[in-house]
Amino acid sequence: MEVAQVADRLGKPAEKYAERYAAWERGAAQPSVSYLEKLAATFKLPIAAFFLPSPPKEPPLPTDYRRRAGAAAGKLGVEAIHAIRRLRSIQGFLYECTEAGLLKRSAAWSVLQKQEALPPKEARTLLGLEFESQRQWTGHYHAFRELRALLESAGVFTIQASLPKGGFAGLSLFDPHVPMILLNRSESTKARVFTMAHELAHLLRGGDSICEPELEPPPRARTRDPERVEQECNQFAAEFLVPTDCFEAELDAAGVPVYEADGTVGDALLAALHNVFSVSKHVILLRLLEQSHINRGDYQQTIESWKTRPEERPAGGRGERTHVRAVHEVGRGIIAIALEAQQAGLITTADVVQMLRVQVGQLDDLMGEVASG
Repeated sequence: MEVAQVADRLGKPAEKYAERYAAWERGAAQPSVSYLEKLAATFKLPIAAFFLPSPPKEPPLPTDYRRRAGAAAGKLGVEAIHAIRRLRSIQGFLYECTEAGLLKRSAAWSVLQKQEALPPKEARTLLGLEFESQRQWTGHYHAFRELRALLESAGVFTIQASLPKGGFAGLSLFDPHVPMILLNRSESTKARVFTMAHELAHLLRGGDSICEPELEPPPRARTRDPERVEQECNQFAAEFLVPTDCFEAELDAAGVPVYEADGTVGDALLAALHNVFSVSKHVILLRLLEQSHINRGDYQQTIESWKTRPEERPAGGRGERTHVRAVHEVGRGIIAIALEAQQAGLITTADVVQMLRVQVGQLDDLMGEVASG
């Protein structure tokens, strides 16, 4: 982080602050306690880190699978690094809870991670995702909540962070006991549903990942390994959310032609099926291609036609009450575990409010929000 950025976070003029900050870094001067607290909040580090003889070493970043027009993705921004630190911190807390017996190790995750090349249909079965329940989902937000809850019940925890769009859409941290997923709230809800399933695929492969899933047709030939991995995770996510047998049955039952009279892929069919499965039309389009109901040219032409449509604005974020934002960011499961750990004396109230980013006076509201389901 540049000195000007730090000054801006502290509300100080950069030209006046730079000299003082440089003196702190050289050890020629020491910040006050209030400044230490502000610096700790800015860098998302504990105050104790500033008293170490050298900066603490951070674990390596997950494998970066992002790409931009065939080139490597850009460097992660400050907000993304802070979100990854928070994810690791919560992962460490959850691991401590398993050691203390407050969080039971999931039998479902133990089975899931031991299955090599687990088919999406079997993953659905192990997670308890039944199609009859899925078709009762009433939209993308409902789908997101249900899928997140299913993963949590299987021991896979998802948190969210509002990051600049274009950085990354999703990230996964593999752990044999506490696997974690991080999603960017700047993405639309329907995109996050797909990214969650995509990151699950990475976790089932036993690896970490930073991703910007791009829904592309299956490759004609073997591609470079990182791209191949991403395409395979996309295919897993698409079939996980839209199982082939259910898809074909609903396609027949829809009674709507695949093509319009003008030869374009029918929007009425895409709308009907995306409502049934609570996924984006893009995912339905990909499944039509994968099942040979359309060709690559029609797929690409449809994608191009969508680029002129207004982009969906993600729900939530600004204007949310703090305890509601906490529920959206870390999920009811993690909040319930944190409150239980506090009552058991494993962590303090200060630890809870720092982890969940709420005020002490908002804990009652937070408990009520979690209890309401």
